[in-house]
Amino acid sequence: MPELMHEIVLNDEVNSGIYDLADNIYAHLDGGDLQLCIYDISNDPVPPPKTYSLDFMPYDMVLAPSQDLVVLMRFQAEVFDAQNLHQDMPDIELYLRSLSSGGLLCHPNAQHPVIAVPLPTQAQDMDLRDFDMQLQIIGDTLALFLQGLLLRIYRWTNSKSLIVSLFPFFSADLF
Repeated sequence: MPELMHEIVLNDEVNSGIYDLADNIYAHLDGGDLQLCIYDISNDPVPPPKTYSLDFMPYDMVLAPSQDLVVLMRFQAEVFDAQNLHQDMPDIELYLRSLSSGGLLCHPNAQHPVIAVPLPTQAQDMDLRDFDMQLQIIGDTLALFLQGLLLRIYRWTNSKSLIVSLFPFFSADLF
């Protein structure tokens, strides 16, 4: 049986379930206080986390510690009133921030600190939380996958869209 080296106790009442682990850095969001808690688990014992208060509650996040990058995802509907949306406004925003700042500052290598992700028209009235989503960073590429709906790959340093793949479906209930 593996030896337990580090135990991190999370408060279930405020645990958002949003976390990531990469390159010996573990981070999770504390939904109660809008805090990003970052642990460096490469040392034994693990030092206390660095904790940062965020300016919004992300729906998801992904880390790339070797690039000092954390990407925070937010639904645009949480920012704007749904009745006042313009057709060309994005439905998802990806915030490119520095991990060393605890996600508070824009990443210095990102020409545009927010990537606006437009969704297909047929998805405009859907609750995006019903879709399985995944964010992934490899090098200077950032992928957003929404199961059964969309795959978008960007070069995060300049926000250029590299790949857009739409998946056809008939309704939100039938793929």
